[in-house]
Amino acid sequence: ATAATSASASTASAGSADKPSGVGSRSATRPSSAASAAAAAAEAEAVAAEWAARGEAARKLLAAAAATCRGQCGSEDEREEVLRLVAELEGMNPTPEPAKALEILEGEWLLVYASEDVTRSSPFFWAWRQLLEGVPDPSPI
Repeated sequence: ATAATSASASTASAGSADKPSGVGSRSATRPSSAASAAAAAAEAEAVAAEWAARGEAARKLLAAAAATCRGQCGSEDEREEVLRLVAELEGMNPTPEPAKALEILEGEWLLVYASEDVTRSSPFFWAWRQLLEGVPDPSPI
């Protein structure tokens, strides 16, 4: 804003006597406004592309989760693909340290995929798995 103000003042004072004051200032600020508009449009396009990419990745993840019965069926390759999609979507997250961002964590969540058997996803079973770490699982998934 300061550069535009000083440019318009110098243009107006350098203009011919028959031009009204401020005519030159309009043409001096036009390229700056066009450049600003172009930059804003490019930024908006980039943001829209990021949102579209995240939406597509989320759709792929949901489809893969559904195809594996939320992680409870499907081949090993299908389950590995789900984990790859999770990692891809995590990489697109614009929130730094999302696990610490309480404003986006609070609320109701739906479990759409579990890499563990759902009966083994409770804190009770998690604690036992930690205790028995290294002991072979008698019924692996």
